[in-house]
Amino acid sequence: NINSYNLIPFKSILDVIHHGSIYSIVINIFGNLMVFMPLEYFIIELFEVKKFKFNFALSFIIILLIELFQFIFKVGVLDIDDLIICTFGMMIFYICYNSIMKRNKEVQNED
Repeated sequence: NINSYNLIPFKSILDVIHHGSIYSIVINIFGNLMVFMPLEYFIIELFEVKKFKFNFALSFIIILLIELFQFIFKVGVLDIDDLIICTFGMMIFYICYNSIMKRNKEVQNED
């Protein structure tokens, strides 16, 4: 049902893991982890949102709005698991990107 929702955390993730194929697991979980990583880059660099807490809140709100729009306009399923996974993916990117940038600054300062 395209106009459905899941508000039980980890329900759809566990369903996919238990009943899905390897392909559906990769697409559902890893796809959602990675799909918004480019957006996180723009949040950090273009909009200069550097603070973790503010970045997390902004990322969460963006994904929540996308999930709500999917539900309201009947183009997808409002799924709490997508909110969790996508936000987690954005924060993984935030942490990795900041670590790389910090390491690059340290290397430049050594020269």
